[in-house]
Amino acid sequence: MSQESDIYKRVLSRRNSEFKSAVKLNNRANNIPCVISEHIANQLNYQFPSRIKIENNWNLVYSTDQHGISYKTLLENVENKGAILIAIRDSKDHVFGAFINQPLEKHPNFYGNGTCFLWKIDQENSLRIFKHSKKEDYFILCDPDFFAVGGGNGKFGLWVSSDLLHGNSESCSTFDNLPLSTNNSTINHLNDSSFTIQSIEMWSLV
Repeated sequence: MSQESDIYKRVLSRRNSEFKSAVKLNNRANNIPCVISEHIANQLNYQFPSRIKIENNWNLVYSTDQHGISYKTLLENVENKGAILIAIRDSKDHVFGAFINQPLEKHPNFYGNGTCFLWKIDQENSLRIFKHSKKEDYFILCDPDFFAVGGGNGKFGLWVSSDLLHGNSESCSTFDNLPLSTNNSTINHLNDSSFTIQSIEMWSLV
């Protein structure tokens, strides 16, 4: 075996070990009900760009349960925090959200890039990921009255009102996603796209 090959294998082994190490969820108060569990966090971690995977430290920067229901506070707390994992639990106990490569900030147009994705936990308690379809580039939109991730054909993959109580999720062409807030297994079931929010968490990943 050549020296170069041996070095390559050691580096690859170290990287794989780093990727498999458990995600640390920081800054969440012990008495606060969680939206995202360590089990889900570890599954999601494999979907991130490599520079984020290797960190394995998530910091809670905003939670409706911990910081109060305030869109202003949410935007202030994610400012300059880099990539963000959004986790939502609705009133029917569905858990879903989005990964965005840039924090939410008010902007008249969509921004972000193709590393963004939507996710949900399905009725089998399995993680479903909806990555960039490459059909459209409508990734992140942050308005004074709402924020959204994913768009196309007049629909949002994830839309959340600034009251942080009401939301909507439909199949959008940017991600070709299933509606996030239902247990439906096909995109043909679109008659229950709205949801009521129980809790939101924003995790800084870098």
